[in-house]
Parts: sequence; structure tokens; C-alpha cells
Amino acid sequence: MAKKKSSGKASAKGAKAPVAKAGTKAKVAVKKQAAVATPVLQERVAVEQPVRLQRWNVALAALFGVQAAVVALLSGSVHSFQVMAGFLAQDPLQTAAQGHTVLVFAVHHLFDVNLAWLVAAFLGVAAIAHVLLATGRRPVYEAGIVRGMNPTRWREYALAGGLAAVVVAMLAGVQDAGLLAAVFGLSAAAALCFQITERSDPASWLSFLVGKGTGVLALLAIGYYLLAGVLYGSALPALVYVTFGVAAAGFGALAVLVWLAGHGKGKFANTLLTERVYMGLSLVGLSAVAWLAVISALK
Repeated sequence: MAKKKSSGKASAKGAKAPVAKAGTKAKVAVKKQAAVATPVLQERVAVEQPVRLQRWNVALAALFGVQAAVVALLSGSVHSFQVMAGFLAQDPLQTAAQGHTVLVFAVHHLFDVNLAWLVAAFLGVAAIAHVLLATGRRPVYEAGIVRGMNPTRWREYALAGGLAAVVVAMLAGVQDAGLLAAVFGLSAAAALCFQITERSDPASWLSFLVGKGTGVLALLAIGYYLLAGVLYGSALPALVYVTFGVAAAGFGALAVLVWLAGHGKGKFANTLLTERVYMGLSLVGLSAVAWLAVISALK
């Protein structure tokens, strides 16, 4: 009986051994198939994804271009805004009365700007940028996207975003040419700082913080005028505050996206997916600000 038991155990071990070997062979076979399939899959993705990006760029160029044309056609129905030069000037009456030079703040009218043309301009800049990415700059663009870089995007944001910030500032009541130029410059600087963050390896968080700070300063300058209007004057139409809120939310979303892409967090480690998110954010943000601004400025 003892011999039978031992033979039974031996037979059981012998039965398990082939199963283990078979399992090991199956795993090796799967790994070999994956090793063969991976280059094929990578090659397919390398071919398909740039084609999709090109379609996105063509679509965005068309959407921005059509919107720019429609806004330009509406220019006759949109208010013009004054641009002034603020400066100190001598008050002759007070100077004569007090016996010494008295300086007062004065303004000089420079020119008027039809808001529709500014809106059409930043939509046109976005359209031209996507046309370039879909045509002449496509090889450089696609090579950069593999490394998670797109300099053209940030140049587009610098120009289009800066003009959009000027539009929001004018709606808020900013008329001084110097302050409007500062709002444009701060907004453009934010985009260019984000470009430095993107192309740095590892990501430069100093440039990220500077970019975020300059963007916030531009928003604070506009927000000050909105707040001063409520405290000391008459409140502006509600749609102006909504336009400012959308612009601020758009900048906040852009900063978060730069941070996620720089850290390679989750799905944002995929540079192709990240690029499509940038495209979607640009389309939604600029389009929303454009049409809110145009509706706010209708006569």
C-alpha cells in the first residue's frame, strides 16, 4: 500500500509538470507574437495619427476662417471703441490762480477701433496658423509633436490670445493705449513662457510660473476696470462679465494643460492626444470670446 501511495504521488507530480511546461510555452508564444505585432502597430499609428492631425488642422482652419469672415461682415452693426493717450498737462487756470505750475491728468483721442475687426483679426490669425500646420509647416510640425513640441501653437496663442485680451479689455472700459498695449504684451508673454516650458527637458517650471503670473496680471488689470465700474460707476452689461469669465477660465484651463503635459500625467503623456486637446481648447476658447464680444458690442 505504501508503494502504491508513493507511486500515486509520483504520477501526480508527473501530470503537473507537462501543464507547467505548456503554460510557460504559451506565455513565451504570446510574448513573441506581441514582439512581432508591436512594430507593426507602431508603424500603423505613426502613419494614421499624423493624417488625423492634418484633418484636425484643416477643419480648425476652416472653422476659424468662416467665423472671421462672418464677424467681418457684421462689422457695420458693431460699436467702435475709442483709444486714448493719457498724459499730464498744465492747467493754465489753476497755475495762474495758485502762482505755481499745476499738472492735471488729460487725455487725447487717438483713433476709434471697430471691435468686430479686432475679433476677425484674432480668428484670422488662428486660421492662418492651422493652414500653415496643415501645409507648409506640416513636416516640422509632425516631427515636433513626437517630442511634445509645437512652437507655431504658442505663436498663434501669443498673437490671437493677446488680441482677444485687448478685446475683453475694451469691453471692460479700458481706453488708454498704453494699458491696452500692456494687456496685449502680458498675454503674449504668457504664451511664449509656456512655449519655453514645453521645449525644456525637464520642463522649466520657472518659465511656467512666470507665464502664469503674466497672464494673471493681464486679467487683474481688466478685472480692476470691471470692479471699479461696479463700485464707482454704473455696472456694465452682464454679458461683458460673462466674456471676462470665459476668458479667465480659458487661460486657467490652458495653464492646467501645460502643467499636465509637462508632467506627463495620465493620458497627457500621449503627445498626440495632448495636441488634440490643445486644438479643442483653442477652438472653444477663442470662438466663445469672439461671439460673446460681438454680441456685447452690437448696436
